Amino acid sequence: MKVYINETSVDRQAQDHQDAMSILSELAKVVSKSRAIAYEGKAFRTRGFSEREIIRGVTVKAVLVEAVAKQSLKEEIARKLTLQTLMARPFTEDYHLDTEDFIHDEDTGCLKNSCFDDASGSLSGSLMISAKNNSRCSCNFFYYKSSIFGLCFSHNVNSEEMLDAITWMYEHNTKHGKISRLSAGVEISEMDLTHEHAQIALSNGIKVNSRIYGYFNGHWYQFHCHHANKYHGFKIVIKESNPEHMAALKKLTSLGFKGDCGQVFLSV
Repeated sequence: MKVYINETSVDRQAQDHQDAMSILSELAKVVSKSRAIAYEGKAFRTRGFSEREIIRGVTVKAVLVEAVAKQSLKEEIARKLTLQTLMARPFTEDYHLDTEDFIHDEDTGCLKNSCFDDASGSLSGSLMISAKNNSRCSCNFFYYKSSIFGLCFSHNVNSEEMLDAITWMYEHNTKHGKISRLSAGVEISEMDLTHEHAQIALSNGIKVNSRIYGYFNGHWYQFHCHHANKYHGFKIVIKESNPEHMAALKKLTSLGFKGDCGQVFLSV
């Protein structure tokens, strides 16, 4: 899924410059950590993010510029990491350009030219990373409506803990060895990937209902959750008679079998 910095979440959330830097630093930490599950390992932002008022009358850009004058090495390192993370490209694209086009949230608030404008058209789904202290952005999902793409939703996190909760982690199950075998007359599928490669397949997999389907090096793998966000997996051969297999194949085909598509959820 494509990851977005939710610029609407920082609007007038800080009381002073120190508070603003704290908000931006925390936001940058979550953005940086999200790269492991993000489309192309990137976070997208609007061109206007730096001009959002994080303090009444003071923009994000102004806060970062003022932070340059800080003498503390710790503060300077934090500023640089925040600047590199939040001010990096790529930029979002706007799809709702014509006057009659609309995109609005559940309260009919206009979302044109926002990160949601781009997210509405994402084939791989979307994840918003929001400022932690904004009560309006503490939800798990945002729902909105587009005149072009219909009803849309985006996952949302505002802390490292929330991000960890939706990040799929691989754990090997010794039941699945390097080769398939029979146990009590039942075939036990193999898992021939290293832990690192299995995690890559999982982190760029397609979640269909409760299972995740990953594609790595020309082969398909199926992952099952055994605890919280922990998954084990094994090699499979996809079958036309299996609706989940076909749904995963269709989605990955639409993404051009992209190996860095990030985590993809087919539904909430």
